[in-house]
Amino acid sequence: SDKYPGKKTTITVIRENKKKKIDVMLGQRPDDDSSSSTNQNSNKSAEFDLIGLKIKNTNLEGVKVIEVEPNSSAYRGGIRSGDIIETIGRRIINNDSDYFDMIKKYDKGDTIMLRIIRNGNPTYLAFTIN
Repeated sequence: SDKYPGKKTTITVIRENKKKKIDVMLGQRPDDDSSSSTNQNSNKSAEFDLIGLKIKNTNLEGVKVIEVEPNSSAYRGGIRSGDIIETIGRRIINNDSDYFDMIKKYDKGDTIMLRIIRNGNPTYLAFTIN
């Protein structure tokens, strides 16, 4: 908190049980007005899907959750922005096309199971679609 935009600092991250120091240049934090207008624009470009997510392709396997609808099935099930969805049921998700092909097979009242990666750690989440 004692550093300012434009200053270099070193942060320590832990990956695979090893500490690594990384030098970073601090940037300017967006003000509340600019971040809210960005969110409004992104809401116009895409609607939430059946479980309450907006996703995008990644460069690897899976799709990245870019937004979770508050109070949605996905939110109550523990999905958060930044999670990577690797599988739905037993099907591997390689891209948004795979994701939407699987989502359309579900209806309200069904239970869905997802394998996600959060902060580099895999976990399974299952919840009922409301």
